[in-house]
Amino acid sequence: MGKKYGKTMITKNKSYIGCISFYLVCLTVNLVYLNIVNSDFLNNMFFLLISPLVGAISEFIVIKDDNLSIPIISAIGLTILAGF
Repeated sequence: MGKKYGKTMITKNKSYIGCISFYLVCLTVNLVYLNIVNSDFLNNMFFLLISPLVGAISEFIVIKDDNLSIPIISAIGLTILAGF
C-alpha cells in the first residue's frame, strides 16, 4: 500500500500511508480475533489499541528481514507492556 500510494516518506523506504495501513490492518485483525474468542472489548481496550502501534513502530526497527524482525520486536514490546 505504501509503495503504491505513499508519497510522503517517513524514512527512506517507509511512508505515512504504509504505516497507517499497517496499523489499521493490525487493529482489524485484533477486532476479529477478540470477536471470535468472545472477549470483553473494554478489558482489552489497551492492548486492542496499543498492540498495532507497537507493530507499526517495530516496522521502523527492521534489522534485515522485516518478515522476521517485526514479529520478534513486536513480541518483545508487547511482553514488556504486559508487565505494566
